Amino acid sequence: MTSRTQPAGVANGATPRMWCTPMAQAVGYWTLPGMSADDTLTWLRAHPSQGMMVASSSTNPQSGNEANVGGTVVDEPELMSLEALIFTVTPIGSGAGLRADAFAKATDSTCATPPPGTMLGIGG
Repeated sequence: MTSRTQPAGVANGATPRMWCTPMAQAVGYWTLPGMSADDTLTWLRAHPSQGMMVASSSTNPQSGNEANVGGTVVDEPELMSLEALIFTVTPIGSGAGLRADAFAKATDSTCATPPPGTMLGIGG
């Protein structure tokens, strides 16, 4: 179910710094009442966004034998891309909340030069 605003319990993360100008960033929220956070992560890992690949995936820290902890899946058109879809999954009761952050460069974007020995990250 799509939400115009952030549903209660859905992850709220800081927006990364933009390294390129111009660069677009958008965020969307969904609730998945019939799907656990862990099942949502498994589905996202198995179904990368069209034209992209799963570049990384992580699970939130858990305490004890806690299940359904949620986590993050990052889709990129190629590894180490500045463009990406970042899916953050949070458990909400027996379901899941999903935050999707999208980052895209324009064809005429100019990107900053990273300091020596470092590289730019997703979205900047």
